[in-house]
Amino acid sequence: MSAAQIIGVVALLIAVVQIAAMGFIGYPIARRRPGGMAAFRRSGFTWWLGILVAVSVVALIVNPDTRSVWYPSSHGDSVTRFLVGAGVGLVIMVLIELGGERVMFGERDSESRIAANAKYEGALPIWARGGTTQLGLLALVALLEEFIFRNVALGSLWYEWELPKAVAAGLVTVAFGFAHWYYGFRQIALKLVVGSVLTWAALTGGWLAAAVAHMAGNICLTLISQHRASRPTQDSGP
Repeated sequence: MSAAQIIGVVALLIAVVQIAAMGFIGYPIARRRPGGMAAFRRSGFTWWLGILVAVSVVALIVNPDTRSVWYPSSHGDSVTRFLVGAGVGLVIMVLIELGGERVMFGERDSESRIAANAKYEGALPIWARGGTTQLGLLALVALLEEFIFRNVALGSLWYEWELPKAVAAGLVTVAFGFAHWYYGFRQIALKLVVGSVLTWAALTGGWLAAAVAHMAGNICLTLISQHRASRPTQDSGP
C-alpha cells in the first residue's frame, strides 16, 4: 500500500481521525487542567481546523498530484471548466442551503431554526463569532475541506485505489456529509446534497473550483444569516 493510498483513506475518514485525536489526546490533557473539560467541550471546531491542516500538509508531501489546482479533474487545464464548476457550484450550493434550511428548520423565528443556529454559533471559537474574523475562518475551513475531500480523498480513491469514478465520488460525498455529524441528522442530509454538488464541481474544473464555490458560499450564507439576525422578527415590538 502506497503513501498516497494511505493518506487518501485518512482524508476520507478525517472526521474519525478528529474524534480519535480529541478522545486520545485532548480528553486526557483536559482532565488534568482546571477548567479543562469546559474548554474541551468548546474545542471541536479548533480540533477540526488543526486536523485539516495536518492532513493537508502530509498529503502535499506524499502525493505530488495534490499540488495541482486542476486535480482530480481528468479534463486538464481548462479555465472555462474552472469557472463553470466554481460558478454553477456556488449558485446551486447557496440555493440548496437556503431551501433546505427552510424545509428542514422552518421559519427563521421557529424554535428548531433558533436551536440549530445557536448550536452552530456555539461550536465556533469565541474569537470567531461574528464580523470579518468569522468570515475568514469559514472561508479557510471551506478551502481546507475541499482540499481534503475533493482533492486528496477523491483523487486517491479514483487514481490510486482505481475505484470507479462514480464509487469514489459517492464515498467522498457521504464522508463529507457525515463529517457534519455534530450538527444533527438534518445537517448531514443537507451536506450530502451540497457535497454532491461540490464533487461535481471538482470533477468539472478541479478541486480549487469546488473550493472557490464552497468559500464564496460560506461567506454568502453567513452574510445572509447576519443580515437576518439584525432584522426584527414578526413578533418583535417597534
